[in-house]
Amino acid sequence: MRTFYKPALVLLAALLIAVASGFQSALNTQRRDPALGLSQSSGLENAPPLLAFTTVALGGFRGIIANVLWIRATRLQDEGKFFEMVQLSDWITKLEPHFAQVWVNRAWNMAYNISVRFTSPTDRWRWVKAGVELLRDDGLRYNPKDAQIYRELGWLFQHKMGYFLDEAHLYYKGAWFAEMTAAMGAGATNLSLLVNPPDDAYRQRAKALKENYKLDPVVMAEVEAKYGQIEWRLPETHAIYWGHLGLKNCPDDRKNHENLITLRRLIYQSLHALVLRGRIVNFTSDGLPQTSPRFDLIEITDRTFEELKAEEKTARGYSIMVAQRNFMREVIFQLYAANRKADAEKWFKRVRDNYPEFTDGETSMEPYALKRLENLIQEGNYQRTKPVIIGFLQSEIYAEAEERYDEALQFAVIASYVYDRFTAKYGDSERIRLPPMTEIRREVLCDLLHPELGLYPSMAAKVMTRRKVTSYTNLCDRVFTLPTTNMIFETTKRVEGLKIDAPQVTPTLPKK
Repeated sequence: MRTFYKPALVLLAALLIAVASGFQSALNTQRRDPALGLSQSSGLENAPPLLAFTTVALGGFRGIIANVLWIRATRLQDEGKFFEMVQLSDWITKLEPHFAQVWVNRAWNMAYNISVRFTSPTDRWRWVKAGVELLRDDGLRYNPKDAQIYRELGWLFQHKMGYFLDEAHLYYKGAWFAEMTAAMGAGATNLSLLVNPPDDAYRQRAKALKENYKLDPVVMAEVEAKYGQIEWRLPETHAIYWGHLGLKNCPDDRKNHENLITLRRLIYQSLHALVLRGRIVNFTSDGLPQTSPRFDLIEITDRTFEELKAEEKTARGYSIMVAQRNFMREVIFQLYAANRKADAEKWFKRVRDNYPEFTDGETSMEPYALKRLENLIQEGNYQRTKPVIIGFLQSEIYAEAEERYDEALQFAVIASYVYDRFTAKYGDSERIRLPPMTEIRREVLCDLLHPELGLYPSMAAKVMTRRKVTSYTNLCDRVFTLPTTNMIFETTKRVEGLKIDAPQVTPTLPKK
């Protein structure tokens, strides 16, 4: 037995070396694959000396260090120590820059957990913007084909900046409007000036847009070609941009598939939001943009639902169908409130024919719309309620312009009813508080009396006479005028960094 012992060990050792050689070849191939994130990266910066020395000394064991730091960062998150976690996450992204989850987690903590520790909207915006810049400027540089980062970046625009759950959401919207106004100039409403710059000034703007915001005017034009002319100074439009770019750049593989589903959701939810608030019509005294619905985007949004359902090959396409159904149900009462009854009837018929169980037992449009309107008030959704109030006030003015004064009074009463019911229930909440009714009325009136985009001159004259409006300029002194100095420009540092003058811009808006 002893005779064969040593040869057997030698044979076993040779076999193990051969097997290890095979594994080593596979590992070397994987290390060269950037998608797996196993390649070495640059050394750490601003790390404690011990960590920097250990990283260099261990070389290939960088992943082990990253795992230890990740465990520590997770513990800090559980303990609510988000500031300490930011630094740890920074080291992890330097150790393993292709580990997308760390980029996402770090940006989330900045935009959501850390920002809300501050009461000042300026401080909150600084952290929200830092989360956006982290993903956009660094995360995508190392992970240009990782759908998870596109998804998270789009979500910060759609939800954190575009939605109303953060008390400072209006400040975020105003700050982003200011940045895009300064960066894009008239290209914000006429994208062709950036796609094919007519002079050096717009060539400089296009270059700055790519370098500072990673926005390619050519891709922006692709987005507009697919989804119509949309307002680039609203956050939801940028959510659509990053969703579109993610679907374009990321392969539909095992790593990305679930996040590609989320990118599709990002696009149709953002389009839905633009239908409700996609047009800038006014500004508050401190420069915050006021919006109104874009009903011309309804057909485009519905078509997008159909296209995205076709792209989604799995059973998850059912969720897109559910979202489309809910979208159709909502546009019915939004159109009804805007006195577009023929359009409301069309969409009610579609719901009734395709989803009869979701008509709330109603067989005609008007009672269905009124029932849904009551449900809306109960939900306390600020961003859905305001368009309804605007719609009824617009209907009031249209009826007044056509001398249908009894109908005008009815619309005014309904608008006041919705406003009073909502305010009585949610008026104490700063986050979802509606503007004063006088401001909403003025906003609607200025929109419809606009010399170029409003009512026909003869109809506008009737309204102005009846309401004793002697001058459009006096009534609408702040409309379409962005203040040169206000809290937004003073605190938006990106504007200064562009090295571009921030001219006064008179927006040209899409026609109704």
